[in-house]
Amino acid sequence: MKRSAVACWIVIAALLLLVAPAAQSGGAKDTEPRMSWEDASITDAMLIEQVLQLDQLIQAERETAQVPIDFVMASILMLDGQEGSRLAAMVEEHMERFGGRYSKDAGTLKFGPVNPDVNLTFYDERGKRIPAEYDEKTRDLILRLPDPPEADGTWKRFSIAKAPGVGDTHREENGVIWHSLRGGGTINSLAYSRTILPDSAILVDAYPRPLAIEVIDGRTSVTQKSYSGEHGSGAVKQVVFIWPEADGTSIEDLPPEYRGLRDPREIELAAQYSAEMEKILAGAEYRDQSTPLAALLTWNCAIVSGNKELFAECAYDPSPQAIRSYLEKPYANYAKHRLTESMDFLRTTEWPEKPQEGDVHVIHMSCPGTIIWNGMHGMIHHKGKWRHLRHLGVYDGGPDESAFDRFK
Repeated sequence: MKRSAVACWIVIAALLLLVAPAAQSGGAKDTEPRMSWEDASITDAMLIEQVLQLDQLIQAERETAQVPIDFVMASILMLDGQEGSRLAAMVEEHMERFGGRYSKDAGTLKFGPVNPDVNLTFYDERGKRIPAEYDEKTRDLILRLPDPPEADGTWKRFSIAKAPGVGDTHREENGVIWHSLRGGGTINSLAYSRTILPDSAILVDAYPRPLAIEVIDGRTSVTQKSYSGEHGSGAVKQVVFIWPEADGTSIEDLPPEYRGLRDPREIELAAQYSAEMEKILAGAEYRDQSTPLAALLTWNCAIVSGNKELFAECAYDPSPQAIRSYLEKPYANYAKHRLTESMDFLRTTEWPEKPQEGDVHVIHMSCPGTIIWNGMHGMIHHKGKWRHLRHLGVYDGGPDESAFDRFK
């Protein structure tokens, strides 16, 4: 999504909230689920009904797919504010993925580990609840499947998860912007997801670009699609919003960059980063460790080219384990796509003109074509050069730069 579209999302979200009563009354006829889901509340059953709608889109896409699809998932995340969150999901995957955790003869599957604070219920395709026991020692749910699939077959399941808090969500350092995160599947996975925002929440941006923005019971919902491909990445989805009821914010509190007023230095550095990355991805060599940004581009070049010698030069930790993690299969494709192809430069502070040994400088990254925070790189000045210290992603605690202190 282009940055110029951010203001459009703000306007669209505001309009959605204005028309919410009309939209809600227009959809009031569907007050009961069309299928019985054993022991499920009406709210949970209606969420699974929405999952079935997304599943229809998945099945239609599979019939005409031009790419391999080995794993599919449809999910609805309802953020109920501080009272908790609910996730309704459909997953279809190969049983081989579970290995020895599945026994067809016993009809049991060990699923986990599962957070004990999460209330997780499984259903089969007929809406029957799948019996489960929680193993406190291993933190696994032991499912007893009524119709066990073949060990080399596929399994389609439905589930409802209820958890305290607001799920995988973090706030930016400005204290205004909330990010709701949705992880993806595995290699060649196709996922359709819908996020229903809390009451009063106003949509600001989203990645990937939404397929649809709707109002469900007066609340803004965002539907997205992702495909991971052979690298098993690119499936992490984000929905960015402000939440007046939670923190008293409003559109007037949006940071300047979300109103099209991005710092000129950031725009210049973003253009520089983009131009050099285009060359690197086309096969050009890049070697420069004079600044934190140049060192990051050098590290990216090592990742893209698989150059172990260059990696050893620009990485703070050039250990064999680090080399395997970034440059050798099966991780190389993931690292290349996730850390180089799927990130744009977002922001960084002024770096020191005369850096000292051990100085750490942080570079924040964004989802492609957006200003949505998508992780950060810590660069350290070591033995006269800037080197790559560590990358921290969206699931590593948010944009807190002090997180790099423990890696020095």
